[in-house]
Amino acid sequence: MQEFGIGRGQTLIERIGADFLKLYPRKSAQSVFIRVLFLILFEKALSKLIEMIRVETVAEAAHEDINLIYTFCYAKDSDDAHVAKITETVESNGGEICFVLLTCERGELERRVLTESRKQFGKANNLEILNEILDKYDLTSPVPERASLQIDNTNLSPAAAARSIIKHYKLELVAPENYS
Repeated sequence: MQEFGIGRGQTLIERIGADFLKLYPRKSAQSVFIRVLFLILFEKALSKLIEMIRVETVAEAAHEDINLIYTFCYAKDSDDAHVAKITETVESNGGEICFVLLTCERGELERRVLTESRKQFGKANNLEILNEILDKYDLTSPVPERASLQIDNTNLSPAAAARSIIKHYKLELVAPENYS
């Protein structure tokens, strides 16, 4: 599951709180610490709410037979519960999941993470964050016990990767005139 903040291990709010308490005496830090604690608790509640919204959205789409592209950066072991919940939700509502694992050589990934387009989506956009994530999580393993199409997109355009997915899963083209 995506978490807000820097990296997955420790959020920005947690880092600020910890650093603040190191820098200021306890008495003056007390009211600020309470505010930081509130933000941490709110953030956890917000993460649960976001998870609920994601699961319910996926359930409704499957129930209404609406095709949905659900993008997700799967981290082996860490995200198994989320993947199981989404999979169960889709399948219990009559839907089907087609897993795709996109991989990329690390050098190209480092180049891509610095592009301007990543900032507008709130994604990791510097090498420190990228390396922290890559060192902490296994992002190159497919979802266990499920068939996954694996595509190395190091030298592929997004359109070429999309065409590979469409062809592999024999997906119906909604706008064939845009498919080239």
